[in-house]
Amino acid sequence: MKQPLEIRRIAGGSLFKLLFIGHCLSLLPFCIFCGILSLTGAHTITVDRQYVTGIAGLIDSLWIGPLLTVLFTCFAWLALATGLWIYSKFRPLTLYYIPDDATPRLR
Repeated sequence: MKQPLEIRRIAGGSLFKLLFIGHCLSLLPFCIFCGILSLTGAHTITVDRQYVTGIAGLIDSLWIGPLLTVLFTCFAWLALATGLWIYSKFRPLTLYYIPDDATPRLR
């Protein structure tokens, strides 16, 4: 059962952590998948406007994934932190979470 939690602001570090985990678990596997496809000759990896295939494509995907993860996380964090900071000036934010059965519920 979902439990409401009313907060005034989200700490910047917590917001960054949520975004980083979400981007890691979505962008990194996608980039590695594109690198694996480049092993078969698919034009999925581009560096300096040149398609990279084969082992070089796989190796490039291994640095493109973390780079995109960090860039997307930082950009999204900056935008969301600013927007939530402005929102917190006007009203509190209500989050809904699913508690662990072992932890006591807040009332």
